[in-house]
Amino acid sequence: MPMSATGNSPEAGVTLVEMMVALFIAGLVAGAALLMMPGPDRSQHEAARRLAARLAEASDESIMINRRIALVITQEGYGFERLEENGWVRIADKDALAFRAWPRGVAPRLPEGKAPTAGRVAVFDPVGGATASRIALGGEGEGPGWMVEIDSGGAVHVDRAS
Repeated sequence: MPMSATGNSPEAGVTLVEMMVALFIAGLVAGAALLMMPGPDRSQHEAARRLAARLAEASDESIMINRRIALVITQEGYGFERLEENGWVRIADKDALAFRAWPRGVAPRLPEGKAPTAGRVAVFDPVGGATASRIALGGEGEGPGWMVEIDSGGAVHVDRAS
């Protein structure tokens, strides 16, 4: 059997094609891993979707219990209040509409000139209507990434902020 100048047989080495295929596969795996990592925009979008789902739940709850329900937003988080005979009452901590903290890196922004009344941003009424509102969610120190919009009919929409 012929030997190479280094003393190894020709079958013992790695060809350039094999090396390129291995690097290509490693690149694909690294790219897939980067795409799966949650970025700040992804966490903002998830927070907007969760807020929208809870707003839809509040709208349905308002109709079912025949009471107004208000969205309350602070810099720390958001929750809901129910209008009782003696005034607005915060919904209990064990309820689906209880106060929730904003995820890390997510901050709410209300439209210019729109100041919440006692923290209440939107009110859902028992006949299906609501206070039309827009809540922008973005990163701290960044512009808004996602917009949660409540229309006067109580429908909730999530769109990328422009």
